[in-house]
Amino acid sequence: MQPAIEVWRNLQPNLLYDQMGLDGAVAFRDAGNHLNVIGATAVTAYLGRYIARQYRLPDLRGNSRYANRQEEWVCYRRFVNGNV
Repeated sequence: MQPAIEVWRNLQPNLLYDQMGLDGAVAFRDAGNHLNVIGATAVTAYLGRYIARQYRLPDLRGNSRYANRQEEWVCYRRFVNGNV
């Protein structure tokens, strides 16, 4: 398995803005060099989908052995949205 940095370089992220849902007008905090929270969220979602497809990871959301992950996700979303 390739290290994550090699996978990222091979993806050529600068050529995937449309596929990642990056809007240059709102996704960067400067002249296109650094992502803001909107851009980082889009890239993270894209990378998650890519990794799940590439490595055929199973979806464990319905598995009772991982039920606490859903609870942690809900807590995280509340925190992010300021509803702590």
